[in-house]
Order: sequence, then structure tokens, then C-alpha cells
Amino acid sequence: MYDTARKNTIINEILILTVVVTVIFIILVVFSYARMMSQVNNSLDSLVNSSGEISYGNNDGVLQPGSANLDKGMSRNCLVINVDVQEDKYICNPKYFYSPIEMDAIIKNANKDKAILYVNGYRLAYRKVDILETGDIYTLYIYDYSVSYESFKVSTIVSVVSLIILVCVIAFFIIDFNKKTLNPIGETIEKQKELIQNASHELKTPLTIINTNIEIIKQSDDNLTEEQKQFFNSIYLQSQRMNSLVQEMLELAKFDNNKNTVIETIDFSSIVESISLETEVLAFDKKIKFDYKINEDVKISANTTDIEHLIYTLVENAIKYTPENGEINITLEKNKPKNKMACLKIRNTGVGISKEKLPKVFDRFYRADEAHTDGKSFGLGLAIAKSITERYKGTISVESKENEYTLFTVIFKEV
Repeated sequence: MYDTARKNTIINEILILTVVVTVIFIILVVFSYARMMSQVNNSLDSLVNSSGEISYGNNDGVLQPGSANLDKGMSRNCLVINVDVQEDKYICNPKYFYSPIEMDAIIKNANKDKAILYVNGYRLAYRKVDILETGDIYTLYIYDYSVSYESFKVSTIVSVVSLIILVCVIAFFIIDFNKKTLNPIGETIEKQKELIQNASHELKTPLTIINTNIEIIKQSDDNLTEEQKQFFNSIYLQSQRMNSLVQEMLELAKFDNNKNTVIETIDFSSIVESISLETEVLAFDKKIKFDYKINEDVKISANTTDIEHLIYTLVENAIKYTPENGEINITLEKNKPKNKMACLKIRNTGVGISKEKLPKVFDRFYRADEAHTDGKSFGLGLAIAKSITERYKGTISVESKENEYTLFTVIFKEV
């Protein structure tokens, strides 16, 4: 349980870090791209404002450009094209390094009203201004920002690589920090488990001796007064109660220890059905309606004894807290084929569990309903059930509505 909690903590911290850094990265990339496009638009504005007036239809009928007052830096990226649709000709200023085929492609794509022109690897932003109202003669103001875009791409790739390296480095420090911080806690938990296990083992023998001696005394109780008999009966009951506690503590310690367990493919359906049949008589004695629906051939990978213990715990818990004329429903079904999950649900009517107590029902030594306990419960049953479930990579959950029902759901991966 501790190892799972530590792994989940590390994973959650790394995920949060990755999300935060990724969001910041996306914001910076979007901002960088917007700034680049803003510079492109400003350059286009400067180009339009710096170009002279267009003259057309002079004495020799030749299309002529205006005088473009471009500085040396701008002239390398800017182009002004005057196009005569009727005569199917154009003239550009200044003379540029585009080939005739590329020039034709620029003019053709600009007539399609595309926001950005992509011609032979060039990224071009443009403005189209009609000279005549008919649109037969117009001017294209072109700004080539291919170099800026390539620089943006390179910086973005470098940023992505830097982001990955940064996340990996921070993740390493998170793992190392959690290891140094949580290891003492883990060691304390392990020591507590060892203490419980050792104490349980040490208590088991003297309790057995006490119970045996009490049994012997009870067999010859003719010489005892009624008061003495009451005292011995009280001692016997309390020793039995302590023996039950020790047994549960030993079981909990065993399930916490993942070593030396035989894991095999078991018929989950058969086990659930068998236990349902065995416990049905207990429900009948309490006048409880007992219903079960079990899908056939549901198999999981686990230990048979452990799974039987888990199911007995949940079913007996349901019977204990279901009043007379109540109802218990047990279902075992397969989830969707793609998920391949075996889902066991045990639902019982009754007092239910309040929302405040629900998160604690799997805690050790916790009893949600003190008023309805018989004095033999120590609040370890559901803790053991959770330990068994997690041991085989399953999940167990509970939902409840007060004075209506309680539902336990156990999910294992099917094989």
C-alpha cells in the first residue's frame, strides 16, 4: 500500500510538472508565432507605404511600376508586382530571384485569396490592391518571411528538446527527493507491520494456553460457585475475542507480505458461485432476500485461498449489516472485451454509510457503524479485503446511500 501511494505521489507530481511546463511552453510558442506574424504585417504595411504610385497606359502602352523606396534590408524580402489581367503580363520591382514559374504560381495562388502563399518552399505574406475598379489591373505586395519562419521552427524544436530535458531532470530530483523524504515513513510503516506480526505471533501461544486451561476448568466446573462460573465465562469470552483479534492481525500481516504466494489462473466464477451458495443459508436465517447473477468462465490470476477470503469477508459483511427482510445482490460480469476486466459487485440494503465515513471504511481498526457491531469485529475485515485486492493489482471501492444501500465493487484484470 505504501509503495503504491509513493508511486502515485511521484507520478502525480511529475504529471503536474509536465502539464504546467507544457502550458507555459505552448503560451510562449503562440506568443512567439504571433509576434513573428505581427512583424510580417508591419513589414507589409511598410512595403505598401513605401511604394510609389502605379502608372499604366502611357504613350507606348507599357505597364510600369511605381518607384519603390525600399531600403537594402527590406529589398531582400519584398516584392511589388503589377499585374495586367487583360494583357496577361506583369512587371515586378525590384528584380527578384523568383523564376518565371514561381512568379506565375505566386500570382495564381494570390488570386485564390489564400491567407498565406506557399510556393516552392517559400512562405509569402501578401496584400492585393486593385488599380482599376474592374480588377483587371492590380498590385501584389509580397513579403517573404521564410527565413523568419525557419528560425521560428528551429527555436521551437530546441525549446521542445530543452523542455524534455528539463522535465527529465526535474523528475529525477522529484524521485530522489521523494525517496529521501518518504523512505523514513516507509521504514516506520514496515517496522509497525513487523511489530504487529511479531506481537501477534507472540500472543498466539499464551492465548492458546489460556483458552486450553479455561476449557479444562469449565469441564470440571461442578466445584465452582455460580459467581466463579460467571468470572470464568467472562475470561473465556474475552480470551476468545483476543484470539480473534490476533488471528485477524496475523492475516493482515500475511496479506501485507507479498512473498511466498502461489499465483495461478483461477476460475473466479466458480469461487463466487460456491461462496454464494454456502452463505445463502446465513441470509435465509435472517429472512434476507439473497440473489446472485454470475457470468461463467471468468478467470483471473491470483491465489485461490486469498480470493475466497476476500469474497467471504464482503458477503459476510453484507449479511451482517442487512436487516430482516432486506436484500443482497451479488453480480459477477465481464466488462467490454477490449478492457478484459472482471467486475464483482456486492450490494445490500440497510442503514448505509454516511459520506463522511465512506473514505475511512478500508482503514485499519475503523468501524463505520459502532451501534450495530456485535463486539467481535475489530475493523480489520475490509482492510484485509483491500490488502488482498491490491496484492493482485485489483481495485476495490464502495458507494453508499444512507438508509438505502451499500455497494462494494471489486475489479480484477481477466486472463
